[in-house]
Amino acid sequence: MDFHQRIKLMVGELAAGKHTVFAKKCGIPPSTMQTYITGTSIPKADHLAKIVSAYRINLNWLLVGEGEPFSQEGGEAKTPEVGIFTNDAMLLVEEAIQEAGVSVTETQKQNLVSIIREEMKILAFRVVRALKHCTFFNP
Repeated sequence: MDFHQRIKLMVGELAAGKHTVFAKKCGIPPSTMQTYITGTSIPKADHLAKIVSAYRINLNWLLVGEGEPFSQEGGEAKTPEVGIFTNDAMLLVEEAIQEAGVSVTETQKQNLVSIIREEMKILAFRVVRALKHCTFFNP
């Protein structure tokens, strides 16, 4: 597996395959992220730092495929903090509202974001537990 396959895997696993969501969280233009996924370019150091910081990805694994995919702390993969899901949840809510063509109040939007954040937190914990048993992530 090469770099673009590993970044594509992370986008699939961490952003439901949406490179725009992944890129936004990293602070990288979506069009640039797309070039990383397709293999037409490789990120420079500043973009690599943003990617590994945003999702706590192990830089060595991302670049050369060695080690664990996620940064280690005390031998356990770090579980994302709830706060990092706020922007992702807001993006999902806004996208759903636009696609549905409905109008909602700011309070309703915030309620939806809270629900999505909690569901994302539950999913994150399940994914981390599942990764511990996955041979792909535990060679």
